[in-house]
Amino acid sequence: MRNDPVRVAKLLGLPPQAFVVFGLCVGYPTEKAVGEVKPRLPQASVVHHDRYDSSREIEERAAYDVELDRFSRRHEMQATTWTQRVLNRLGPIKSMNGREKMRAALNALGFDIR
Repeated sequence: MRNDPVRVAKLLGLPPQAFVVFGLCVGYPTEKAVGEVKPRLPQASVVHHDRYDSSREIEERAAYDVELDRFSRRHEMQATTWTQRVLNRLGPIKSMNGREKMRAALNALGFDIR
């Protein structure tokens, strides 16, 4: 949705000044499905009430890195931590996957973003 918001807006026939924030797949797995849901950061790391609190961020992220590493190894995925994956995305412009064009895309969709 974020990589090509103008194309998504056209595909969905959105009116001016509307764009998709995220997509959600809803359905049921087949009876034969074998799998596991990828672990997510603890809710306490990303949801804050009344006041932002990062006092446990370092421990929570470290614990999540361990949990995601175990998941990745079980599923023969890239064996890096979540933290390293995020840092890798902050590297070259190509790692943005077109998101560096978001302002231009939003302007094309009718938003006055400066």
